[in-house]
Amino acid sequence: MRYPVSQEQEASMRKYGWLAVFVLLLLLFPAAGQARPTVEISATLSYGKSELGNRAFTRQNRHSFSVAFRFTKVSAIEVSYLKSRTRVFTPDVLNSIISEVVDQTVTYDDTVYSASWVQNLLPSRFILQPYFKIGSGRVVRKQNVHYTSILSSENSENIQASATGVAGVGVRLFLLKNMALKGEFVSYIPKFRLSTWKDSQLFTGGFSWLF
Repeated sequence: MRYPVSQEQEASMRKYGWLAVFVLLLLLFPAAGQARPTVEISATLSYGKSELGNRAFTRQNRHSFSVAFRFTKVSAIEVSYLKSRTRVFTPDVLNSIISEVVDQTVTYDDTVYSASWVQNLLPSRFILQPYFKIGSGRVVRKQNVHYTSILSSENSENIQASATGVAGVGVRLFLLKNMALKGEFVSYIPKFRLSTWKDSQLFTGGFSWLF
């Protein structure tokens, strides 16, 4: 079963999308007469698994890609994309004397699009560069629940989308003049409710290249 995004949610997402575009253009306009800005491209990839016993397990993989446009030596606007999938398999969820054995697989597919202000805390000449970021974006979560048994199978799907705040800190360690190791901790804040900043946190590691 599929639950489409409501018109109210679509209107809210469009509103925040246009707001993000307006802020981006406003921030880049003062730099129009300056030298060509530096472009930073970053990519991360991760995979994890846990064996929970009695055939139960979890699997998770995620990847992200971002492009940052530096309009000063320490400030940038970043546009990023994150894709994450988590799968949880639980056997025998209805196993009893009077009921058939049913296995359950729950899959969460999360997609995050965001635009953020990135501010370095040290000048660009330093080999180690800590930074913080703040911005906004859109989160789309698709939840799929699949039940299987000897006699039948059943599948249900639910899709939710909402605006989100983005806040994080990170550090770059430059290995070469234009290549760095990058680690980042980000908190996503659904519907900009500050009380929920701990509900969705993510640490990523990868590489970045400057052009």
